Amino acid sequence: MSWPPPGYRPDYGTGYRITFDDFRNLIAYLPYRSSIGALLRDWYGYEIVGSGSDAVVRAPTGDAIDLGALHAAIQADPRKQYDLYQRAMTLWR
Repeated sequence: MSWPPPGYRPDYGTGYRITFDDFRNLIAYLPYRSSIGALLRDWYGYEIVGSGSDAVVRAPTGDAIDLGALHAAIQADPRKQYDLYQRAMTLWR
């Protein structure tokens, strides 16, 4: 897909932001795993393992990824931030 996508509003700024708690819930809630996991796999090669409070994100090497750092990296990238926001809104509707 080309960037920016139709309807993208750069003036919306952090309006596309997902809070850390919401991000954690997107990873922990099993019905969201395939959708959110696909983004993380495409972007970083990461996989979500476990569910609920035991859910972790793992690098291809098997190392656990710090969710705070991952969330911050996604929020610092306008394209990833927007894509995650759109995916979350689709899941929450």
